[in-house]
Amino acid sequence: MVGIFIVSFVTVYAVVEFLWVETLVITIAPLPEAVTLVSVYLLLAFLLWLVCLKLGIVHQVSLGERPSWRQAWSYISLAVPLIGTSLFFLYVVFLPLSYAYPEFVEWWLLDEPPLIWWYLDTRAISASVINVVLLVVIVPVVEEVLFRGFLLNRWWRKYSLWRGVIFSSLAFAILHIDIIGGVIFGVLLALIYVKTKSLVGPIIVHMANNGLVVALLLAEGVVTGSIEPPTLAEFQAHWWFAPLGAAIGIPWLIWFTRRLFRAGRL
Repeated sequence: MVGIFIVSFVTVYAVVEFLWVETLVITIAPLPEAVTLVSVYLLLAFLLWLVCLKLGIVHQVSLGERPSWRQAWSYISLAVPLIGTSLFFLYVVFLPLSYAYPEFVEWWLLDEPPLIWWYLDTRAISASVINVVLLVVIVPVVEEVLFRGFLLNRWWRKYSLWRGVIFSSLAFAILHIDIIGGVIFGVLLALIYVKTKSLVGPIIVHMANNGLVVALLLAEGVVTGSIEPPTLAEFQAHWWFAPLGAAIGIPWLIWFTRRLFRAGRL
């Protein structure tokens, strides 16, 4: 039953993601697509709850204890090194590909539909608000309950802790454009969950990460007067994002991981 749910989730997500991208690229009325994507995530959350209820493991995917304010701020601050590290691996993989296979990079990485529609139109504004709520609130909760609360726990008990961490992180990464960054993101959040026995910490990190992405997009709109995906030439010209992201992100994440586990081992 777990396998059927996983296959169904990935299939539905991939189909909706494809349809969402294809329709948003050609439409100037993005509201229906935004509503559809929110509805799909809420439906998947409901299906996940039914599966947990059927298996009698609802208690295993509960949120758990809330962190202290100090811990919460440390989780929020992780958005900076996570985005920096993601940028580093994004450029490591896609910068060489952008010269060898530019059409692929444009299709896979750059031809993404807007998250925020930067023009005054009721439907565009409504769609932007819905997209932001989806990205910053709904997606972190649903994905953390699924990948850390459900899959990690199931594979941890069936195989081993580290297999559960790796398998759940790979499953999480497959649904994201930057697979290497997704794996690192998934592993870190899995370790936080394993250490704290609570989903609240991973949810906070996930919300902060996505929230910082939204904040950067809004800053771009304020400064430039528009929010447009980069062209291939612009992507290549910003190669320096890679060393900057690595310099900020990798030491920070190493330091946090060591601090997280200095009181004991997994």
